[in-house]
Amino acid sequence: MADDFIAPSTSDFGQPGRHPQTKFAVLLILLAALIILSASFGVVASHRANSSSFGEQEMLQADLMMKMYYFQSRLQSWANSTSPASSSPQAFQAEVSRDMAVALYQSAVSQQASYESLRRLVVIAPAVERPAAIKRYSHISDIEIEGRGGISARDAETAMWRAIYVSPGKLSAGDMARYVAKIRAMSLGWYERLALADLYAKAGMTKNADSERSQAYESATRMVMTLVGIALLMIIMGFVGLVFLIIYIISKSRGRPGAMNDIVSLPLAQKSIASEVLLEIFVVCIVIHIGMHFLASDLVKHAIRAMHVSVELKSVVTAALGYCLWGFLTLAYTIVRLRSIGLSLKSIGLSSRYPLQDIKWGIAGYMSVLPVFVIAGIMSQIIFRLVPGPSNSVDALTAYTKTALARVILFLLVSVAAPFFEELFFRGLLFNSLRSKWGVATGVVISAIVFAVLHPLPFSFLPIFVLGSGLAVTYYQRGSLLSGMVFHGLHNGLVTIFLFLLTS
Repeated sequence: MADDFIAPSTSDFGQPGRHPQTKFAVLLILLAALIILSASFGVVASHRANSSSFGEQEMLQADLMMKMYYFQSRLQSWANSTSPASSSPQAFQAEVSRDMAVALYQSAVSQQASYESLRRLVVIAPAVERPAAIKRYSHISDIEIEGRGGISARDAETAMWRAIYVSPGKLSAGDMARYVAKIRAMSLGWYERLALADLYAKAGMTKNADSERSQAYESATRMVMTLVGIALLMIIMGFVGLVFLIIYIISKSRGRPGAMNDIVSLPLAQKSIASEVLLEIFVVCIVIHIGMHFLASDLVKHAIRAMHVSVELKSVVTAALGYCLWGFLTLAYTIVRLRSIGLSLKSIGLSSRYPLQDIKWGIAGYMSVLPVFVIAGIMSQIIFRLVPGPSNSVDALTAYTKTALARVILFLLVSVAAPFFEELFFRGLLFNSLRSKWGVATGVVISAIVFAVLHPLPFSFLPIFVLGSGLAVTYYQRGSLLSGMVFHGLHNGLVTIFLFLLTS
């Protein structure tokens, strides 16, 4: 491939060795400015969508605690059937889980009152605290009321909760039918079982109430056991990965080289020009990304507005189309620009001579980075626990998407599309550019910093920096982006499955 390299004309780059150096410096300055601008847009957009990411995180934690309560209650019932004396510690642990869930939802509601958070708080709150929770419906924002049927819809829902939890006496048959339909239409997820159980109990329909409560127990048990299974799998992966990491460090200490590629093997002058072109393409990638905030995202929203589907599915399709539009536009520019200097996508690693080996390296690379990633996440929790920061919009969609079709689209977006485009751009373009100019170590560190900064700050910086570094090293070692795509997709897929399970 080096023999096929077509040197750019002096009209494009001027005198090799002088103007190209200036161009590279200008591109770096422009990239830094664009990254700051892009990160700022992310912060603003996230805070507009959710004034406090803490409320969102606390709701997820509360969901887990509440399901833990039901799981522990099931264990308690089993313990009672075998040894009643052994149930006291389990009963205490279960009550602690429930109290924590209620406290977390109260905190989330105090930061950002919404229908979703208030409904769940009303369902799980102790009897003495429910009237106050129901009263908070008057604090729902006018915009949210308008989008859900106006003041009358809010008042009707408030009256329903009062009838179920506060007002004395049984419910009429007409009220029962209306309330059952209303609760089923709320998309409460797992909490629907609890609300229906309380509704049937209020109406004196004991068998129906027991059935709903039993299904809530079974669902919570399945979810907790599945999460425990995933946690154990990741612990095993982490220990095995630690062994892989030690072996890799030893092999590198003995001088094991990384894989060569077409750009690294170019003559010095041509390699310098290629590194500048790769950096230029990456800068254009960020420009297109920022442009999506102003033009393309609105175009996508208008294009799907006529779709007769749920708001949830429209939101998912908007995110998927917007992301893929950005990816394909940048990919098209990348292909054209690489061809102008005699390179191709294969030159930056979009190929694989040994696919099976590359896939194995991707899996082993993720397992090796996993222990360091977990440590970085814990450190980030400690350092930034009191610092409010923006949430990831795609993660928020993942957490609160309920329908099967929407979840399939999101899973493909997060676990297939994102790894493909981000590995191509961050490792194929940015890392190759920096590596060719300043060496592997500098390329790994700077590309990982850029990768981390373009994710929500500050909480995710440390763990994402670790991931970015591992992805760059994996690509350096194999010379194929396939390894990084497998690595990246495995991580995103596990996180997505975890969120789906937690909010199912």
